[in-house]
Amino acid sequence: MFVLQEDLCACPDIACPPCVRKVVYKHVPALTKTFLHDFPRFERFLVDLKLDELTRMDFVLVAMSAFLAYAVYQSIENYFFVPSIAVGLTDEERKGKTGKKWVPNSPFPEKSVPCYDPGSLDVLGPDVPAMTREEVKEKIQLASKAQKEWAKSSWKQRKFLLKIIRKFVVENQDDICVVSARDSGKPLVDAAFGEVITTLEKIRWLLREGVYWLKPERRSSGAMMFYKKATLEFHPVGVMGAIVPWNYPFHNVFNPLVANVFAGNALVVKVSEHASWSSQYYGRAIKACLKAAGAPEDLVQIVTGYGEAGEAIVNGGCQKVVFVGSTTVGRLVMKSAAKTLTPVVLELGGKDAFIVCEDANLNQCVPMALRGAFQSCGQNCAGAERFYVHEKVYDEFVSRVVQTAKELRQGHALKNPLMTDCGAMCMPNQAKAVHALIEDARSKGATVAVGGYLPKIMVNVDDVDEDSEEFGNWFEENIVEPVKGQIEHITGSPLTRDSMKKERQQQKANVVKPPPPGATKEILTGQFYPPTVLLNVTHDMKIMKEEVFGPVLSICKVKSDEEAVRLANDCDFGLGSNVFAGSKKRAEQLGQQLEAGMTSINDFCSTYMAQSLPFGGVKESGFDRFAGVEGLRGCCVPKSVVVDRFPLIKTDIPPPLQYPVKPNAFAFCKSLCRMFFGGSVFENVRGLMQLIGCFVFAQKNPVLSGKKGRGGH
Repeated sequence: MFVLQEDLCACPDIACPPCVRKVVYKHVPALTKTFLHDFPRFERFLVDLKLDELTRMDFVLVAMSAFLAYAVYQSIENYFFVPSIAVGLTDEERKGKTGKKWVPNSPFPEKSVPCYDPGSLDVLGPDVPAMTREEVKEKIQLASKAQKEWAKSSWKQRKFLLKIIRKFVVENQDDICVVSARDSGKPLVDAAFGEVITTLEKIRWLLREGVYWLKPERRSSGAMMFYKKATLEFHPVGVMGAIVPWNYPFHNVFNPLVANVFAGNALVVKVSEHASWSSQYYGRAIKACLKAAGAPEDLVQIVTGYGEAGEAIVNGGCQKVVFVGSTTVGRLVMKSAAKTLTPVVLELGGKDAFIVCEDANLNQCVPMALRGAFQSCGQNCAGAERFYVHEKVYDEFVSRVVQTAKELRQGHALKNPLMTDCGAMCMPNQAKAVHALIEDARSKGATVAVGGYLPKIMVNVDDVDEDSEEFGNWFEENIVEPVKGQIEHITGSPLTRDSMKKERQQQKANVVKPPPPGATKEILTGQFYPPTVLLNVTHDMKIMKEEVFGPVLSICKVKSDEEAVRLANDCDFGLGSNVFAGSKKRAEQLGQQLEAGMTSINDFCSTYMAQSLPFGGVKESGFDRFAGVEGLRGCCVPKSVVVDRFPLIKTDIPPPLQYPVKPNAFAFCKSLCRMFFGGSVFENVRGLMQLIGCFVFAQKNPVLSGKKGRGGH
């Protein structure tokens, strides 16, 4: 609650309009902040002043006017005083191809990391280096040196850096999304929504609330230390290491970056070997932003390579490590970190449950379910993988999901960017892993309503003469449909060499139409797996236990809320969860029973867009958190500080406890316990009397003599 520090008028009436207005104008900054951050508190303040309605409106109008003035000032400042970063794509990066094709299942070279587009198999550019342990350590040392300088920076400079990054992202989001789409295979809309928007929201939250949560925090000092002032300070960790996956190439780099540089840390981030191409563009942009803000250019280091580089991040000199990836690799990271006692944050696999009650609004729920399963082709840490639908709405839910899933358009992210729903699988063998889980479910009674087949990858088709015998042999051996020889082509004609040629010409013309039910699916050049809907799924199937990380929507019918919760918790993972019900109270009660680190009520994964909340899970989904207040403070070392509250009152060791301790030292401690922590006033007074007795009868020692005295039992 606000306390007005002084009266500006001798008028006894607190609601005197002239007096009130003067007070308001004096406290405009504080009033505006409260108006923005905590409007109920703002209203309570007005009520406490016992103002009439007209005068309250004066307060509101002044606060709103101050807000508008502040918004205009911020807009002018951001437009004129925050520099734009001119880091464009090279001609090769913009073109996105070198004329060469990546041959599937080719082994990766030891000393370099190949870069290719998973949606077309086009080689994107020269290999990036696979850094050695020594090279990674050198980068950590450079970052450490830069961090010592950056730790002295002011909040103003750190905010300025974030504003520069924000402006770069907003002005260059087209290039950012194109680079991300080429590197990971996702459609442009998924790059914009899942990477750019979430990153900008994190920056917005840091600029607005970051300083508040990292400033020294006052804590209670307790009864015995009433004369002391207790404070918790947050100091930079030093060099933070991050090992991030391939599914969000941009966000996975900039997410730890903005939090750590704001906290005063340096960052050494290892990107995945499956999405290293984009890191070159992002790295240039990061260095340009650092330079524009006057920060050391070595403050952020990007590492490319394989397991050796990742291990060097873990035990090569970083003060703390964040790992985002599979549970299997997470165990290895933890084992390696134990050698140097390096603290780690583990965000591992997910198997998020999606519960649909019989009173759920299906008009809202079904689009959420489809987005939860198929966004980024299912390659989403917090993607929905297990759908528990009440039997009363099961048929309608399935009907709506299947109808829409059949209409989804899959293809290369950039060949027809405005008409692509699902892109490619980033990892070369992920499609096979997904298909193996589907085949296991099919063998145990599940029904494949949509998709569920493994398309063959077309290798170097653009370089092959479609009329040649070589192409004919390749076609016969490699194009295998779910029921070979019985499925018709998109046009309704049998799948033949001529129809294949026509299909290729259609692809080259960038005219891709969704096939009707039962028709041959589009034959794509790249690592694809079609959007798949599984029905009649049970918990004896692997697909309900293991992380899929692919475009699969598995639906299980349940009879009650209790069954839905029991099945949802019957899983080794516990990252996120989603509950849909007509009653908000019912949905919240179900959510409270779910064993997960996050729960969205009548929404999908909304916890991540609320950047004030931490992100992380339980069970085999890992521990500790990033993002939110807890994640931001996790970038710091908490330091407890106690100082004198009053100049003339200081701590002095009581005579009984001074070395050598006196015979009544133990009785003195027992008296303190009774006086401060007794369960009643009588116990407190008794302790006080015993404490006085310890000083009055300093020579008496009831403990050593074996007799009960004032300090006895």
